[in-house]
Amino acid sequence: MNILESSFIKISNLIRNSNNITLGQENSSQNQTGDLVKQLDILSHNIIVEEIKTLYDISGYISEEADEICITSPNGKYIIAFDPLDGSSNINCNVTVGTIYGIYLWDSLNNEIGPIVDAGYCLYGPCTNLVRVEGALVKMYQLNNNNNFDFISNLSLEGKNSKIYSLNESNSFKILNYKLQQILFDYKIKGYNLRLVGSMVADCHRTLIQGGIFMYPATCNNQNGKLRLVYESLPMAKIFEVCGGKSWDGSKSILENTIDLQNVHQKIPTYLGTKLEIEKIK
Repeated sequence: MNILESSFIKISNLIRNSNNITLGQENSSQNQTGDLVKQLDILSHNIIVEEIKTLYDISGYISEEADEICITSPNGKYIIAFDPLDGSSNINCNVTVGTIYGIYLWDSLNNEIGPIVDAGYCLYGPCTNLVRVEGALVKMYQLNNNNNFDFISNLSLEGKNSKIYSLNESNSFKILNYKLQQILFDYKIKGYNLRLVGSMVADCHRTLIQGGIFMYPATCNNQNGKLRLVYESLPMAKIFEVCGGKSWDGSKSILENTIDLQNVHQKIPTYLGTKLEIEKIK
């Protein structure tokens, strides 16, 4: 679905034309998952919600900045789940951030959410890139000076065998999976390079472009991982698998998970990468 483009343009322009120190200020509150909320989180959330309210086929939304599912049009066919500003803790440092979204089937009669049907993200970096699933392809666009998105290329992970891994290795001693700890040791012996920006959307984008693997595993502090299933892990898993890669949650494909509407902020261990790298850690 070609939606939310106007929101991405507004957020991109807001970031480029505002004081990033101000945008990165905390507003003295926490969201449902315990993250400190920044000014840009709220501004981005509000921009996206205003557009969602104008979309006829969209019944409502799930947002990192909303406590529960919000219904805006009871007869719509879909629910949008989104992280309005992934990596917002980096905004005052001028580090790449982005918006992640997934579109799910919605049964308005029974108030039940179905499988993910579309996904994408917008990356606000040196340039603004929109990456989204379109049928059997993942397409990348770039925002031009006239505030239009130009098609750049189709993305694919086929044949990308780069020795790159993305993980906050300062927490590696807390990882519960002993096999993964051994694999991290093997990476160093085999000449793998560690690359970490610190925002999921940026690290996943690099993995899609260059290959390798992105990991946020279960640890003793976060036994379900830290990434949120509905608006972070599932959308990225959809993108990676359409690209010819794989996703994994420690036991199965992330796409095999079901959503609990009583806990829309549920977390999940997350592994995304090429087929080769995901198979190595299973």
